[in-house]
Amino acid sequence: MIVCVVGNKLFNNLNIGKHIDKFDKIVRCNMSLPMGHNGTKYGELSLCNHIYEDFITLKVSPERFKEGHPLYHEEDMNHFIENFNPDDFEAVYHSPEYGYNNALESIGCPYRFQAQPRTGYVEVMRNLVEGNKVAISHFTIANNEERNSWYVKLGQGESYCHHGPSEIQVLRWLHENNYVDASLCLLKDQEELEFYDEENELEPTEFMLDFIK
Repeated sequence: MIVCVVGNKLFNNLNIGKHIDKFDKIVRCNMSLPMGHNGTKYGELSLCNHIYEDFITLKVSPERFKEGHPLYHEEDMNHFIENFNPDDFEAVYHSPEYGYNNALESIGCPYRFQAQPRTGYVEVMRNLVEGNKVAISHFTIANNEERNSWYVKLGQGESYCHHGPSEIQVLRWLHENNYVDASLCLLKDQEELEFYDEENELEPTEFMLDFIK
C-alpha cells in the first residue's frame, strides 16, 4: 500500500488531482480539503492540536476560529468553515505524538527536527514507522523556496513552534534515500507537467515518472 500525504502548498496553475486520486490511501493535513487540483477523494484528515480542538473538541464558532488565527487568510478560513464536514472523511484525528528524531536516528538520517514538526511531517514519520510506503504532494522541498501555504498569509509560514529549514533537510534526505517519494513536490507550478532541475540535487523517481504518465 502506498500512502499519499497531501500538504497545503499553494499552486496557481498545477493540477495533479487525478494522480493523487490513484493512490491506495490519502492522508490530508489540516485545511487540505479536496479542491480538484489536489484530488477529489477525502481519505483521512490529520489535524494539528489547535484546529482539532477548535473544530472537533470545542466546536467553536466561525468568529472565534477566525479571531484565533490572525495569520490565516479570512477568505480561505471561510472556505474551510463552509466545506468541512468530518463525516466526509474516513477518519479525522489529532496528529499523534511520535519519537520523530529517534525514528530518524534509527534509519541513519543525519538530520533532526529542530522543533515540533508540522502535521504533514508527523504523518510522514508515522507512516514510515508503521511500515507504509509514503509519497507526498503539496510540500515545500526546495532549499531556496519560500514556504507558501494556500491558507497562510505570505511571509507568515514560520513560527516559534516549527523550524522549516530542518523539516526540509529531513524531507530531502528521506527522498534521496528512498524512504519517501517526494517527486510530486518537484513539479513546476504550470499546467504542463514538468519537473524543475535543482542542479540535479533531487530528481523524480522512476516509479513516479511512470505513475503520472
